[in-house]
Amino acid sequence: MTISPLPPEEPRLVLLDMDGVLVDSMPIHDYAWRTAADKYKLKYEEGEFFRAEGMKGRDTIRLLYRKTYDVEPTEDFIEEVYGYKTHLFEERQSELLRPIPHVHDLILYLKEVRGIDLAVVTGSTTANALSRTGTFFEGLFTEEQLITADKVERGKPDPEPYLRGMSLTGHSAGETLVVENAPLGVRSAIAAGAFTVAVTTGPIPEEFLRCEGANLIFPNMRALLAWWRVTYGKAV
Repeated sequence: MTISPLPPEEPRLVLLDMDGVLVDSMPIHDYAWRTAADKYKLKYEEGEFFRAEGMKGRDTIRLLYRKTYDVEPTEDFIEEVYGYKTHLFEERQSELLRPIPHVHDLILYLKEVRGIDLAVVTGSTTANALSRTGTFFEGLFTEEQLITADKVERGKPDPEPYLRGMSLTGHSAGETLVVENAPLGVRSAIAAGAFTVAVTTGPIPEEFLRCEGANLIFPNMRALLAWWRVTYGKAV
């Protein structure tokens, strides 16, 4: 695994994960996944759904089914479980879903003060990404700036989602910085050649993120914003 050095110049593109980076949705996802897995008698480990964040939902179901039964699930089974999990999430999201603290400040600084291109790279569907970014970040992201599970063949940890984000915006890996919160997302971004920072917005220990190759790790979005201002704020 090759880790990119600190960009000598300010990155021109920032690619942001959604769940756990833009919105504080992972506790709801964890509840929905555990409840669905219990209903369909699928084996999982404590904290597994936080660690698997970023993976396509259907791929998560395949992984759990193979772990439980050592065979591949049918497509009908996958759709049934995914539909139930989605229903559980949607029941809770209106009451519990919130933006990650200070991420709005970071986005506005990068976009309006520094003039940096932004895009969202998520394992969620386009419909879900549009709903969440429209609710909490109205006017800041267009549908073209959302790289979702519907738009890639291979989800995280494969590098395809982040490579697609770069290609759609016309930037190289050397011009790109990724903001992630999950091990699989860090692995995907590093494999795509991007400088990758992780923010510990959830219960995943720093060492998990460091082992996947995160270049820098921050405790929160405020610390990331402060780092950017110090590192690149005087650049012209």
